[in-house]
Amino acid sequence: MIDYDPLSEQVIIDPHPVYRRLRAESPVHYMEKYRCWVFARFKDIWDASSDTENFTSTLGTAVMQLCTKDIGVLPSLNTVDPPIHTEIRGHLRRYFMPRAVARIESELRSYASALFESFLDEGQFDAVRDLAAPVSLRAACIVNGFPVEDEPLLQEMVQR
Repeated sequence: MIDYDPLSEQVIIDPHPVYRRLRAESPVHYMEKYRCWVFARFKDIWDASSDTENFTSTLGTAVMQLCTKDIGVLPSLNTVDPPIHTEIRGHLRRYFMPRAVARIESELRSYASALFESFLDEGQFDAVRDLAAPVSLRAACIVNGFPVEDEPLLQEMVQR
């Protein structure tokens, strides 16, 4: 039996051994302490997020929302179910069509390359914090017409 707690010191320090055990022994795992489910395999996450009859996002999708209940769930694309989710996605869709992406690809590719070069000196980086978050924020600024100089302010606002 796996006693998985995403907020435990062991998981925070090195989650990978626990994640391996979850995938092998309990890929769909109920955490009694937090009264929520954990899906350890991509396919299970994909299937659950496609099953709107049996699963909902409205209670939250992040560890802090589900486990600690410290962070309230604000309506966003990640925390609403169809038909609201479908409507929001419809409004965002135009930004992710091939032609729209092609217009900003060169600028984002250059930006991502510059970020990668800055990681070379350190020899490591956090893929989400150091690459995905800044690139997605840059893309959001470009498609919304915000100056890229405002990225730190916008990032702070999002984190708040």
